[in-house]
Amino acid sequence: VITSDEALALPKKPETIVVLGGGYIAVEFAGYFHGYGSEVHIVYRADSPLRGFDEDVREHIQDLLKAKGIHVHSGESPLSIEEAADGKLKLKTDKGTEIVADNVMFATGRKPNSAELGLENVGVKMDPKSGKILVDDYSRTNVESIFAIGDVTDRIALTPVALMEGMAMARTMFTDSSQKPDYENVPSAVFSQPQIGSCGLTEAQAAKKY
Repeated sequence: VITSDEALALPKKPETIVVLGGGYIAVEFAGYFHGYGSEVHIVYRADSPLRGFDEDVREHIQDLLKAKGIHVHSGESPLSIEEAADGKLKLKTDKGTEIVADNVMFATGRKPNSAELGLENVGVKMDPKSGKILVDDYSRTNVESIFAIGDVTDRIALTPVALMEGMAMARTMFTDSSQKPDYENVPSAVFSQPQIGSCGLTEAQAAKKY
């Protein structure tokens, strides 16, 4: 059982691999392994992958995954993973699907590495379930002298967003004017095949707002 960290350092190509998750990393690595000739199964709970994108985009990329020969198991969740005598892994889902594979890759999200920072000793509030640090609009925690930005917070976990938050925080801390990060039109990209990019509101968000 691996994550995206180990996936790039495998000693050999898996003949069959199961990718768990329907987000950026899962879709990208499903295409990555398929491109190397592996038999790929992708399993996710939603009806289509890439939550947060327009529905037609999500449905289109799902259709393309299937057209490439990737086995798409939408609306399913893993129940168990067992190792056989030959070292292969058998994954069972809540819909009764059984898949035998060389590797199972978890791409179901990450938790911030905040547990060993001693934040609880100084009273910084964190989400008890996810470990994410809670901040206000200016990246301040509930402790006046401590700020937090990037994936460790309860906001958008993208590299350019973290950079924007850092610049806004620096202006708040070191200039005479405070600045909030602007999440109105955040660009994002998925390096799938083909690639997907978006900026601004989805159709559903625009309909709700306007």
